[in-house]
Amino acid sequence: MISKKLAAALSVAALATAGTAVFAGSADAAASQGANGVTYGTGGSPQASYNTTNSSWTLETPTSTGASAQVDLVRPAQPVAADQPSFSASNYSAGDPRWVIEFHNGCYLFGTPTGPNSTDFTWAVNPGGAQSVDWATALAWAQSCGTDDQVTAAFIVDDTGSGGVPTTLTNVTYNGEPVVPASSTTTVSTVGEISNGNSGKCLDVTGGAFTDGTTLQQWTCGAKSPDGVVGGDQQFQVVTKDANGTETGYLEAVSETGTVLYVEATGAGQQLQLTSSRSAATDMLKSGPYYTFPNTDTVADDAGWSTANGGKVISYTLNDGTNQQWSLP
Repeated sequence: MISKKLAAALSVAALATAGTAVFAGSADAAASQGANGVTYGTGGSPQASYNTTNSSWTLETPTSTGASAQVDLVRPAQPVAADQPSFSASNYSAGDPRWVIEFHNGCYLFGTPTGPNSTDFTWAVNPGGAQSVDWATALAWAQSCGTDDQVTAAFIVDDTGSGGVPTTLTNVTYNGEPVVPASSTTTVSTVGEISNGNSGKCLDVTGGAFTDGTTLQQWTCGAKSPDGVVGGDQQFQVVTKDANGTETGYLEAVSETGTVLYVEATGAGQQLQLTSSRSAATDMLKSGPYYTFPNTDTVADDAGWSTANGGKVISYTLNDGTNQQWSLP
């Protein structure tokens, strides 16, 4: 996903090019934080990889290409004041590489080492927060930016490069745990109905038409399909790709005849719809009671808090309302 976290990378506008993951391996058995090596941009072929021999990450970004190499943490936990995120970099220049930690309240933390091979960092808070302070002070400031201080992204980025010389990161930790490649699994939920916390009605394929472009609505749970099958248009399953969050999953609608289509969120305020094509618009994460679509930074929403049959189900900005809370199938 390329959204606020790249904008946070010190306003390097050239990084707004689609990213490609280049590594996904096996996580250590001991307590650790999973991550992926990711590159953005195409100029000069940036590289991001993990070396299992010495437990190090390598970032390589040719100078002035507009490319970026990153170590993206997978579903990072809330940071704690007692454990500063850290790394030791073989090369360091003008803020590269650096930690970037994004909070849902709109604040970002930027952590830069004091020099090559140093684990001493100074931290800054944006927008308009403390500058050049210690970790605990910066964290407290960022958490006070707003009521929702949930971490939404954390990563190490190198977007300036060191003259084409690879930068090796050692002793990479987050919350005191080593940062290692995330593990890879796929889990498919049972097939069933998904009910809304506000209306009590179920997610429903409009008109029972399992074809591209058909919209989703809410309807009385257990209602018969046009073919007379109880709940026939209300069967869905959640696919979780990589239990540690390495790859975004998706939501699928399953017809009474076995047709399976993806649920797609095309934009904030738009009605959810079906598609046969897997794309960023179908990316979905089930987080608590919310079906989150990271490509648009939205969640599944019972539009206008409707309690009526036929009420539209849209994608909308998270507001914690019960109309955005849904059961598992």
